[in-house]
Amino acid sequence: MLGVSRSASDSELKKAYRKLALKYHPDKNKAAGAAEAFKKISSAYATLSDPEKKRDYDRYGSEEQQQQSAGHSGMHYRRRGHGRHHYEQEINPEDLFNMFFGGGLRPRQHQGGQQNGRQQQQGLGLQMFQLIPLVLLILSSFMSMPTQRQEIFSMQQQGSYTRRATTHTRSNQRVMKGIVYYTKPLAAFKAQLGSASSERNAQLLEVERRVQATYFNNLGHSCQREQQYQNLQAYRARMSGDQRLLQQVMSRETPECDKYQEMKSFLGYR
Repeated sequence: MLGVSRSASDSELKKAYRKLALKYHPDKNKAAGAAEAFKKISSAYATLSDPEKKRDYDRYGSEEQQQQSAGHSGMHYRRRGHGRHHYEQEINPEDLFNMFFGGGLRPRQHQGGQQNGRQQQQGLGLQMFQLIPLVLLILSSFMSMPTQRQEIFSMQQQGSYTRRATTHTRSNQRVMKGIVYYTKPLAAFKAQLGSASSERNAQLLEVERRVQATYFNNLGHSCQREQQYQNLQAYRARMSGDQRLLQQVMSRETPECDKYQEMKSFLGYR
């Protein structure tokens, strides 16, 4: 729907959403089906920008795909999430659009003189306040750009970094086991580490320390994005007075923050 790859970054998702939302917004596009397309675009972004929803979407597909699959196999389709839509839209398309563009394409016309003017000012102030978490989210995305030296390793499989490796257990050195990273082919990687065996072992330990530091830093930014998104949802729930939605938001799992706290404990941080 957004025209992005499965591995698209946050910035790529935002760019794709902005482009399509402006193109199909009902205030700008009067073609038949534009409003429905706008809703689907917003729903797609809301799903892919939420780490938990994106993980389930990557694994199971959309609910429509699950229903079709269950029908073809003769199995009964059952929604996950205690009877509610797992991809339920918690931000309606117009609100999501306003969060990105600060209030849609045209002002809404109301009646009521001075009272209406005050309501519009309050609405504008609320929209500006709602943009604060989004601005922080965008800033954190820029801050989380990889900073590791690419001549030795990469945290993603790309270019010449095709060899998958994992860190080893080094309790005395506080290096966690099983962190995945990528290097150049084995022969080239060994050549980068040095010629002597003792030198290679020392260099490998330094590489794994840097891998762990990069992984820990990325986890911190991912946790920050989870918390900012949850805080935004909680704020909207409080403003609407929906206590049931607020309870759902606050009970939602934050897997990146859980992994971040686990790693902090391993490293001995309070």
